[in-house]
Amino acid sequence: MYNSGILDYYLMWIINVEMYMDKLHFIVNPVAGGTSAIDKFGAVKGMLDDMRFPYTYEFTQCKGHGRELARAAAEHGEKYIIAVGGDGTVNEVASGLVGTDTVMGILPFGTGNDMVKVLGIPTEPREALNVILADRPRAMDAGYVNDRFFVNVSGFGFDVDVLLKHEKYKKRFKGMLPYLLGIVDALTHLRTLHLTLHDGERIWKKDALIVSVGNGAYIGGGMKAMPFADPFDGLFEQYKQGKVPEAAPLIHQGRAYGASGGGILPHKGALCGMPRGVLNKLRWRTGLRYAGKV
Repeated sequence: MYNSGILDYYLMWIINVEMYMDKLHFIVNPVAGGTSAIDKFGAVKGMLDDMRFPYTYEFTQCKGHGRELARAAAEHGEKYIIAVGGDGTVNEVASGLVGTDTVMGILPFGTGNDMVKVLGIPTEPREALNVILADRPRAMDAGYVNDRFFVNVSGFGFDVDVLLKHEKYKKRFKGMLPYLLGIVDALTHLRTLHLTLHDGERIWKKDALIVSVGNGAYIGGGMKAMPFADPFDGLFEQYKQGKVPEAAPLIHQGRAYGASGGGILPHKGALCGMPRGVLNKLRWRTGLRYAGKV
């Protein structure tokens, strides 16, 4: 039983009773973070049971299932839907709720948990639940590309190659090791992208290793690639990494994960920010409502 500090949770429940006229509905990825998502969600259920707080939950069964479950739950009248898992789960649930009046919350129990770093949500069960119960919802931006929504970062190039390699290694290793192995693997197959960019008025050609458009600031389990991104300002930040010596990405990747939190270090060939004319074209405001602290 979770008796320590339970009075605080009862007080939060009383304070927020007007907001939570209905129960919480959790969409849980059972394989997120290895087994940590299930273990941490069990702790959350214990706290809610102690509070006699009403809730329901269901598990995702395959990739993309979170979006289907979220959309169906919203259509059936669920007012507060909580994504339980990592960034993939968060994006799937958010994609299913864009354009609805349903409020979304996050229990970040995955591996990288990049989206919540800019939102200020803790990864420990008690503190994460505290954020959901204590805060008020607000509208959050989302992007739309290739017929899919994204709430954190969308892009292509080296960082995406790392994620693809990471999928291979996470079947055998846990924690951040799959990401680090993915970096090394992607470096051994480094490729240059030949881009043609246009904003409706101008057209220009560029070579790059990475192109990212950020609603959130972090990628790759803690790399602050878009340091000025704000998921609530109606704008996206763009990052383009030009051609650099092959060793440079590893150096910058390593320093970006430093103790200070850091970010991508500017150097010749790197461009942070997008020309104003292009940025304006990327405005996207949605009806996604997020319950959390920033």
